[in-house]
Amino acid sequence: MPGSMPGSQHVTVRGQYMNAREFARHFGRKWTFLGLAALSVTALGVHVASAETFVTTPTRTIGPHVFGQASPSPVGGWTAADDRVVGASIGGQNGWISQAAHLDDEIVAAAGHNGGQAWRLSNWYHNGVVNHVISPAFAPVGEAGSLNASSQSPQSNHVTYQFWFRSASTSAEPGTSVSTTISDAPGRRMTYLGIFDALPGDVDSGCPDTATGCFHVDVVDVVADTDPNDPGNPLFADHYSNPLVRGAWYRAVVDATFVDGPGNDQVHTQIFD
Repeated sequence: MPGSMPGSQHVTVRGQYMNAREFARHFGRKWTFLGLAALSVTALGVHVASAETFVTTPTRTIGPHVFGQASPSPVGGWTAADDRVVGASIGGQNGWISQAAHLDDEIVAAAGHNGGQAWRLSNWYHNGVVNHVISPAFAPVGEAGSLNASSQSPQSNHVTYQFWFRSASTSAEPGTSVSTTISDAPGRRMTYLGIFDALPGDVDSGCPDTATGCFHVDVVDVVADTDPNDPGNPLFADHYSNPLVRGAWYRAVVDATFVDGPGNDQVHTQIFD
C-alpha cells in the first residue's frame, strides 16, 4: 500500500514473521467487533469479499472456569461467575475453522460498521495456540521456491487484506487483546497486527503514558535472526500506533509483498479513521 492517506497511520515493516510468538501477557474481557461485510482479501488481482450471512445461534457457555484455564488466572482462580453465555461461533461457518469451540467469539446481528452482522471476539479464554481461528484458504502467496504446509507453490508474491474494527466498549478494559496474521494453517505467521487495550503501568505497552495505558494497535517486525536475550528465537520489534478512540470504527489495511531473499519482505500496515 504505497504512501499514506489523510486520516491514516502508516507503518512499513521489513522482514519475515515466521516463528510462533505468544502474547499471553494480556488477558481480560475485551469485546472487539470486526465488520464481516468489510472483510476482504486481494490476491492475484482477484478481489474476494466476505459478505455472506452467518447464523447467530445456538448459544453456548464459554470461559476459563468451565474449560479449566490455569494461567493466567486471578487470585483465587476462576469461578463460575467468570463464564458467560454467547452466540454461535464463526467457526464451522462459510469455510471458517475454529481450533477451540470454547473461544469467546460470536456472530452479532446489526453490530457491524455498515449496520449488518459483526464478529465479536476476545482473549477471555486462551490456550497459547497461534491460529485459534482460520479463515477460508486463499491462493498461496510467498517467495519463489517456497512451499506452504500443503506443499503448494505460491501463485503470487503479493497479498492485501482489510477489515473494519472497534472495541465494543467505550471504556478502558485493560489487559485485553486480539490479533490477526497472514499465515498458513499450522500458524507459520508472515505478518502480525495486534489490537491491545494496554495495562496501566506496563512499561512495554508502547503507550505515550504508560501509567494510564491506552487502546492502540501493534505491528511486529523481525529485525534479526537471533535475539541475544532469547537464544534460538528471532529479535522482534514492535511498531505502535497512536492511541485510538475506544468504541470508534477503524479500517485496517495490511499489504504484503514477499521479495526473494532474506530480510527484505515489505509489509505495509495502515489504520484509517
